[in-house]
Amino acid sequence: PFESRGGQGLSSVGSHVTCISLRDVTARRLYETKLEEMTRIDDLTGLLTRRGLIDAMAATGRGFSVFAIDLHRFGHLNEMLGREKGDGVLQAVAARLRRHAGIDGLTARLAGDVLCFATPGIEGEDALADSAADLLALFDTPFGIDGIKIELNARIGACSGSDNLGHPGKWVEAAELALLDAKRVGGSGWRAYDPASTLRRARSRLLEAELRTGLDQGQFFLLFQPQVSLTSGRLAGAEALLRWQHPTLGMISPAEFISISEANGFICDLGQFMFREACKAATSWPSHVSVAVNISPVQFLRGDLLSDIRAALAASGLAPHRLHVEITESIFVERSEELFSKLDALRDLGVTIALDDFGTGYSSLSYISSLPLDKLKIDQSFVREMVSDPATQSIVQAVMTLAHGLGLKVVGEGVENALQSEMLAAMGCEEGQGYLFGRPQSARQIQALSAAHSLLSGGHDVSLGALAQAG
Repeated sequence: PFESRGGQGLSSVGSHVTCISLRDVTARRLYETKLEEMTRIDDLTGLLTRRGLIDAMAATGRGFSVFAIDLHRFGHLNEMLGREKGDGVLQAVAARLRRHAGIDGLTARLAGDVLCFATPGIEGEDALADSAADLLALFDTPFGIDGIKIELNARIGACSGSDNLGHPGKWVEAAELALLDAKRVGGSGWRAYDPASTLRRARSRLLEAELRTGLDQGQFFLLFQPQVSLTSGRLAGAEALLRWQHPTLGMISPAEFISISEANGFICDLGQFMFREACKAATSWPSHVSVAVNISPVQFLRGDLLSDIRAALAASGLAPHRLHVEITESIFVERSEELFSKLDALRDLGVTIALDDFGTGYSSLSYISSLPLDKLKIDQSFVREMVSDPATQSIVQAVMTLAHGLGLKVVGEGVENALQSEMLAAMGCEEGQGYLFGRPQSARQIQALSAAHSLLSGGHDVSLGALAQAG
């Protein structure tokens, strides 16, 4: 009840009061609508966003062929022209793409410089190729921005979306996965979605996630392939080869895990492991038997290579000259002062430096004269072909002459039969490596092989057949 200041009741009518508050929420509703619109429409280009595209395709209840379009080197263009003109380029591309889409097609901006075109219907392989070619043709004509003609290349990933792939979001993801394959092609190009490629990427991600665990748990180990003197027949050394025995996936190919570890930098950890284990193993071999460790270009340029080698030599007590460090020609892509200083530092450590797979990379016959090398390894492709190809035989002979003129020893790789070995020996090649002399084997087997070679040779020449049987 209402009361006066003196406590007197003023009225007995109406013992409760209802208060009504009115607020104008128009501005808030407009703001929420704007936010909702921003999630579906890209503010810069006016195209659909990823969410807007997926919702639009889902609303039709039909299948779509989806094309993810990447503007090649757009980041570089942005840096040169500035963000404002870069935005203008995106808007121009979006406008051209929207005109191409017409009434039925859908267009979207999936990421910074990745656009998307979706057309109703499930296209077969040929139709998908025609549609991709039509999209690439959109970039044949330069884009005019403030009086500047700008030429662009595009890479396209294509996918025919249907219920078999799941909901429309999966169609877009499939097109983006295909785009990853297309990006591996120089210049313009396109790739269709390949489920097998997706499985390979999934496997790569799994292996990448388990590299560290594998190293910590002792899943990695070394095998060694013999290197034999072609004159005495004795074991001269062995090349360390890294292997990975995964507990559930089995033996993982080096071609698979090396490329993954180079991409994420873990190759430096694997290289450190190889030096440590190889030097340790070689201490149990005769003093005339060396151990060779191949260095990844990533490890050479980014890793703490010198410290790793010093630590391995110190821990094992191996004489430095018995460690042969094999570098590949790919490190010479950038011929910097840092490259030469690292090679000189390796030479100062006392280790032997060998150039691996010579003839397959970037170095020239004259260029190697400036490098602090001790050995040259002729790639197995030359050894394999020289028997039947006189031109290849001439190349091998020329390389041999050059190497000896520079004071380098030569190793022939991939020797698989006696004829190859005899031809290399006749040319003056000092050592051979390949299945003729032995497959990759354990450190203990290398020790036994060295004893067998010494027993067979007894200081005299022996037949290659006997050496092959010993290997």
